[in-house]
Amino acid sequence: MNKISNFSLKSASILIAPMALVACGDSSTTATTTTPTVTAAMTAVVGTWARCNVTGTTSNKVVFTFGAITSGPRTGGFSTQQSSQKTDFTDTTCEDDGKLDASIGIGTSLSFLGSSVAVDGTVAGITAATQYSGQSIPSTEDFDIIVANATQLFFGDKSTNNATTLALQPTQIESAAYTKQVAMTSAELIGTWSSCDEDEPTTGSSTKIAATFTASTMSVVETVFGGTTDCGATTTATSTTPGAAEISNYTLGSSVTVNGTFFGITNATQFNTIDSNSGQEFNLIAIENRQLITGDTDGTAGDTAADRPTQIEDGVLTKE
Repeated sequence: MNKISNFSLKSASILIAPMALVACGDSSTTATTTTPTVTAAMTAVVGTWARCNVTGTTSNKVVFTFGAITSGPRTGGFSTQQSSQKTDFTDTTCEDDGKLDASIGIGTSLSFLGSSVAVDGTVAGITAATQYSGQSIPSTEDFDIIVANATQLFFGDKSTNNATTLALQPTQIESAAYTKQVAMTSAELIGTWSSCDEDEPTTGSSTKIAATFTASTMSVVETVFGGTTDCGATTTATSTTPGAAEISNYTLGSSVTVNGTFFGITNATQFNTIDSNSGQEFNLIAIENRQLITGDTDGTAGDTAADRPTQIEDGVLTKE
């Protein structure tokens, strides 16, 4: 198993109306029904989106994920599998003491998309949204609107119309946006990241783990510093013993939602490594404030794709 894994990183009412065109004329005229198609506006909502909401001296982070758009249960309507989560924090930046809020009924549900509606363009220059019925947090709103651009997702402004009935469907979008969560790129990893373990492997010594990334490889070196507990940062080491570099090839995969309880991070990336000694490993990786965090691969976790960690652990490597 790679050294990097061992360092101390210890539904809803349907608001969609049928899309039918009826020709005018005598009694011999027949009704025809259009074949609806998925619009670019509908497709734009697919993905994972997160927002930090501040309430007084506390905050919460809400994450929505929308799956591929499929034909809906009514003519002219479309559906998507939707999942959501909410993490509560004791500060105003969605970072401290994260606690997952299970009261909202975490899981996957079906939401519906319908017709385009006009909005006034005062938010991000957006002039059209889509009718939406699904779960929003903290409550279920059956007659909402939704719109996404490349990086932001907006729901309806419920300060006047609260979305509880079709007559109260919001007529504008709210100004606070959700930000699209995307997978990490290798360019973000390139460089050296390190940690220092005090009193390791013996009292009065320390051990530095340094992981150096290129666009496709990871080289991990473990160095023991004698006579100093901070890897020589303030006290000169009496001895320095670097271990052999462990070199792996790595690939980055899809974006993965994690629970936000560490640094408020809700977005990690699949991280796969392979080397001649440890074989293949399936992990997660995330970067926050020049700190790199991976998943917990103690024991057999990460040995197969099915056993990939689902959360990141509570340790870091810092960018040098």
